[in-house]
Amino acid sequence: MTKDKNKKQKKQKQDHKATEKDAIPAGQEDMHHEPKAELKLQDSHPDQSRNSDFDAFYLRKVTMELQEDLDKIRSAVDFKDSSLPILISALQQGSSLFSEAEKSRIMGEEASVHTK
Repeated sequence: MTKDKNKKQKKQKQDHKATEKDAIPAGQEDMHHEPKAELKLQDSHPDQSRNSDFDAFYLRKVTMELQEDLDKIRSAVDFKDSSLPILISALQQGSSLFSEAEKSRIMGEEASVHTK
């Protein structure tokens, strides 16, 4: 019975990872031709949750700022569906340039803007 339980837990973890990987981050729904999906990560650790929130915020801002350029890339003849994950990954990497202190400050400012 323990083996069955372990197999079930392992399968659930794999399914969860696949769901996260296949999800489209908020703000990039317009770039994708298939049904919309939201990136929803459930983190038990507050720092991970803060980083996820910042990453989503950063990605929304970058895609809004680069909207015209991203539309040109997406409509290029050589752009394929398989290119989308590469593009998303490249955009997401920019959030790693911010320190934890900067992320906290930016997210604190963003929260105060929405509460006013």
